[in-house]
Order: sequence, then C-alpha cells, then structure tokens
Amino acid sequence: SPSGRRSSRGQGAQRSPPNATSSRTTTGRPERRARATIVANCVAKATSTAAAANAQATASDPFANIKRGGILKGTLSADPVTIDPYANASFTAKGAAGYTYSRLYKVAARGDKNPYAVGVEPDIAQSAESTDGQNWTVKIKKGVKFHNIAPVNGRELTSEDVMFSWKRLTDEKGPNKDSAKGIKLEAVDSHTLKFTLPKPTATFLDFISDSNLLWIQPKEAGGGFDPKTQMIGSGPWVMSEYKPNVKLSYKRHTDYHDKPKPFADGVDLAIIPEYANRLSQFQAGNVLYEGVNANDVLQLRKDQPKVQWRGLLPALLSFFYFEKAET
Repeated sequence: SPSGRRSSRGQGAQRSPPNATSSRTTTGRPERRARATIVANCVAKATSTAAAANAQATASDPFANIKRGGILKGTLSADPVTIDPYANASFTAKGAAGYTYSRLYKVAARGDKNPYAVGVEPDIAQSAESTDGQNWTVKIKKGVKFHNIAPVNGRELTSEDVMFSWKRLTDEKGPNKDSAKGIKLEAVDSHTLKFTLPKPTATFLDFISDSNLLWIQPKEAGGGFDPKTQMIGSGPWVMSEYKPNVKLSYKRHTDYHDKPKPFADGVDLAIIPEYANRLSQFQAGNVLYEGVNANDVLQLRKDQPKVQWRGLLPALLSFFYFEKAET
C-alpha cells in the first residue's frame, strides 16, 4: 500500500513468534516477505489464550505461548494469473506458490525485523558449501514430505524432484530462464546436489532463495498432474479449494518438515478487487489483516483503536517507459 502500513486484528498476545507460519515469503520477493511478517503477527495473536500466554519461551520451545488452531482470513486483490510458478513471471503466481511449494533456501522472515535487512536460511536444504564460490554442494534434508495427494501421495522429496524443477526453470520457454543462464546442476545422490556457476559469486544463496526462481515441484508435475490446475508441494499449506474470482483456500500440511509450524489450521483468501470492499470486510471483522491507504489511516485508528498496526516498506517495482516523439 502507498502508506507502507498494514493493520491486523488480534487479542491477548504477549509477543509474536518469528516466522509463525513459515509462509516462505517470502522469497527473495518483497511481497512474500511482507506477507510472512503480517501473517505471523496475526496467527500468534489470534491463537493465544490467557493461559498459554503465561508460558515462558525457552531455547527448546520458542513458541511456548502459541496455541494451534484457527483460520487466517485475508484478501487478494485479484486472481493469480496462474498457480504454476513456472508458467508466468507475475508476482501473483509466485505469491500463490509461496504457500504450497518449498525452496532450497528462503528469506529468513521475522515478525520484528525489516524484511530487507535479514539474510537467508535453509528451507529444504540441510547445508550449502563451497571452497571457491563457483562450485557449490547443497545437501537436502532427509524426511521432507510432499502433500499427501495423488499421485504424489506424501512421498519423500529427493534430488530427482529438484532436478525436475530446475529443468522447468531453465526451459527454453520459461519466463525466468535467463536468471539461471550458464549455471549447471547435477544430482550427486538422492539428497546431494552440485551447482557449477560460470564464475565465483558471493550471492549464490540469495539466488536460490529468490521466490521468482526455483520452486520445488514433484517430478509428477511432468505428467502425473497439471500444475496449472493443482498445486502439490512440500510447503506449509495444502491447497484445498480455488474458486476463481471468489477465494483461494489452504489447509495445514500436517507433515510439514519445519515443525511445529504452521500454527493455524488453514488460510482463506477472499478475492476482492475493490479496495473499498476489502477495507469494509476488515472493518466488519471478516478478515484479519489488510493493507490500508494513507488517507484512511487516521480515521481507522480513530474508529477502531484496538487495531494493531505494522509499518512495511512498499513492495513495489516502478518502471518508466518513453516513446520517441513523432516528428
């Protein structure tokens, strides 16, 4: 939003856990990262109880005051152009992917941190090592499970799936193929990958964390199901329903590898193109968070003093186009 502010509803929270939904946001992608921050805030506050809030966080249990449950309700201003992240370069496609698919590395989204100031951290990767900055060995965590949906049926993610996804990224018709130009990938074994870069770089981990690029799809997406109509990944949320122009819904992935996340039972995103209608839905309590235009901030603060606010950097890319004047 122009003001860089979002408002959210909640009650009784003593603190917000970092990355409560692990919603991958996102993502090298600013919008995903912003969403992860807001979602974490809402889920923590919506699912805490007075009893749970008295629990003390420890190193072994940093989420001691969180009670699982509830549906996170938000909005989208439009349908994603596609739910297949390899079919279009639009951020709407990448945003939908962020709920269901994993990456090797991801932006370390934290509810109390500027998303532009944090680094990256492993997602399904166990480690990444290089002695020269040009040849990288990435090991995949063992036991990462895909969603339990046919034809994948909850099987373990392996290097073969990463190789399949890399092939989709670098396909001649792929919208982001040039980003991976000159990079070679090979599977050393079922859980080890080797990347060979054209030259040494210090930004390799940022590259594989970018939400525009490598989303891990199961190899079955190559013929077992259509990724343009169905999403089957290993991320924290399982797509449960998609009604174009109406809503996009997810349920919790019970075998998600980054336990105990996610904490909510599901996510419901109502598709509402008009800003005024989205704001009305928030004011009525039908959604838990919303981006607010600058000219509505003061009035909303006055009308609903208990609304919680987060200031965010705008997630925008601006382009200027010039036409040659006619002579």
